[in-house]
Amino acid sequence: MDAQVKGDASLGTLTFNDAKLPFGDPNGWSLGADLTSVTLAGTACETWKKSGGKVNVNFPCKLVPVEHVDPPIPK
Repeated sequence: MDAQVKGDASLGTLTFNDAKLPFGDPNGWSLGADLTSVTLAGTACETWKKSGGKVNVNFPCKLVPVEHVDPPIPK
């Protein structure tokens, strides 16, 4: 499933091998320009290239209330 981040990417959480990485940090992660991919940086990137690992990414969801209006009843 593809999803696009539409809010504040810094509110997301990324763990690499169960360690939380900071957003926008030289040894952390960033969101790709396509808003659907992430990039590991610095030591996290080097570790990934050498031995791979487990990456988990979560972004919060906000529900936007939608007003429901019942259609008119036909006469």
